[in-house]
This record gives sequence, C-alpha cells and structure tokens, in this order.
Amino acid sequence: MIALAGPTAAAPASSTLSMQRTEAFSQVYSHGHWLNGADGALCRSGWSAVHAGQAAAALAAVGSVLRENNLSAMIDVPVGDGCFAEAALPLLRQSVNLTYQGLDIVPELIESNRKRFGDARTRFTQADVTTLASLPQFASRSLLFSRMMMQHMCNQDVRSVLKLISASNASFALLTTFKTEESFVNTDIGCASSGYRAQDLTKPPFSLPAPREWFDERYPEDHRVGLGLWKLPISLP
Repeated sequence: MIALAGPTAAAPASSTLSMQRTEAFSQVYSHGHWLNGADGALCRSGWSAVHAGQAAAALAAVGSVLRENNLSAMIDVPVGDGCFAEAALPLLRQSVNLTYQGLDIVPELIESNRKRFGDARTRFTQADVTTLASLPQFASRSLLFSRMMMQHMCNQDVRSVLKLISASNASFALLTTFKTEESFVNTDIGCASSGYRAQDLTKPPFSLPAPREWFDERYPEDHRVGLGLWKLPISLP
C-alpha cells in the first residue's frame, strides 16, 4: 500500500533556521562525524551492522512491533545514509508486506538512498521534520520509527515533533528514549547545533506517559539507550 499523501510543509516561519539545521547535519555527514557504528560497521549515520550491536536490537524491536500489531507501513525519520534500512528491509519483508517511507533533512542522503534501493514500496523524501505541518499518511496501519533524532534537537523542536507524531495517522511510534534514574534532568542544546545529549521523553519538559514497552538497544557506550513504544495519539502535556 503506497502512501496516501506525502509530508506537508508548514508556513516558512523559520526558513533561516531550517537552512542552518540542514547545513549543520550536512556537515556531520560530509566530515564523517558519525562514521562507523560501535562495532566498526561502515555506517555514516553511526549504526552498527544489523547482525550485531544496537542495530540487531533495533531490528528485533521493529520486527516485533510490526508483526504483533499487524502493521504494514513504516515511516523512518531520520533515515540517514540508509545503512540500517537497506539491510533491515529485506529481513523485515520476509514476514511483513511492508511499505516504507524514509525522511531526512540532508538532500544528498535522500538522493543516494533513492538511487541505491528506492522502488515502488520504498520511498524517500527530503524534509526538515521540525517545519512540517503533517507527516506522510498511509492507507494501512503504520509505525512511526525514530531512532536517535530528537537527542540532536533543541527542546522546543522536540516538543513540536512530538505534537506532529501524535497528530499523524500512524498507529504506533517507536522512539529513542533513555531509561534514567529518578534524579535525571533533561538538558537543552542549540536548535541548529547538531549537538547531542541524553534524553528521557517521560521526564519534563516532554513528560510523555510511560511507553507500553521499552526495548533495550544493548548500546555499549550507554546502557540507558532504548526504544520506547507508544500507541498514537500520545497524551501530551
């Protein structure tokens, strides 16, 4: 089932900031700041190989959520260099007739992904998700998958993206969130900095309800990292 509608752009209220975000993440890839996963896999987006490390855990989580909830479409934001998606989609499609839409802010990555493995069931769109009025819509039940994106966004943008996700027609969202101690406090970063910090979506200023399920990524550099599953829409503060 192809997408009923692609992402819809919002009014260009902050086009300069959006260009700054695009440039910041383009620089991350052009300079190889995230090159190689924790196991040395040659992924420009920092993924490990799908048969090892956090990518294996993420693949297992995505597959489980798709099958157990009878989902046949998936939005992946950010898709990055496609290192995970290109390897994972053939494996996922062994048990699920899956339609896939990947989004990323970096134009060169989208073009590369389209050329390498785009087809009628595998689409790619360049977009700054923080500026969208709506996400792609599918006729079938879908999963919104977002790994390690909001950890690179300022809190203001995170709140906007969470509202966008909640308002989408996806059935579930599988999002990176850290399992933290009670004293943990979410910090902030610049809105176009491409910076990073640990983030617990269940704590202020986001205060999402506890996820239905939390999947440990077995990430060797930070054992708090995992994927939380929420049914949409999410109850937002």
